[in-house]
Amino acid sequence: MAWISSWILPPIIGLQVFAFLLFPTGRLPSIGWRWLAWLTLACVVVGVASSAFSLGANAGLGPIQNPLGIKGFSSIYGVVLSFMSTVLYVLVASLLFVRLRRANGVERQQIKWFAYGAGATISGITLAYVIPNTIDAPPWFERAGYVVLIATTAAIPVSIGIAILRYRLYDIDLIINRTLVYGSLTATLVALYFGGIVVLQRGFVLLTGQQSTLAVVASTLLIAALFSPLRRRIQS
Repeated sequence: MAWISSWILPPIIGLQVFAFLLFPTGRLPSIGWRWLAWLTLACVVVGVASSAFSLGANAGLGPIQNPLGIKGFSSIYGVVLSFMSTVLYVLVASLLFVRLRRANGVERQQIKWFAYGAGATISGITLAYVIPNTIDAPPWFERAGYVVLIATTAAIPVSIGIAILRYRLYDIDLIINRTLVYGSLTATLVALYFGGIVVLQRGFVLLTGQQSTLAVVASTLLIAALFSPLRRRIQS
């Protein structure tokens, strides 16, 4: 079972890429994109072979090495996996963009649902992993990122299900609108809130020599006063 788990990731990535490659019609947009299907298949085959016969394939088993391992295959697997998880996803995202430009009517709305689900998933991954590993984020930010990640984990399969079944298909425009409006509004208010606290606290320190809770109260009142005007401005 450990040996199987060591090479199961390339087929999973390949199946995801093929699902996105054929979405939503079940066919490639044109014959000219067959090379991407063959490239994906080749990456899966090479990825499975290189991981199944890598010396360090049995992840999590400590010093136990793969009895079927061949020296030198570990480095090949690392290259193939990084290639598959970056280049293939970028290429298939480009294909979806091409589909969106050519599509109209129902197919266009189906692709919008998928794009929305993918965007939500990427946002969750960014907040949970990318930002905390890039900057020194506070613990509450990392926890909030995990909450967003858990909430958006099912975004892609749910969006594909809606697109296939066409249930509430045309609501996507309203959902995108609300997401952009309230997402931008939340980011703006958070920036104003913390910026206001920093500026006011600095002012209190200069005037009185110590910090004051009035900075938090004033920033909160400012946010409450700006909520409706900002929402109307962003909505327009």
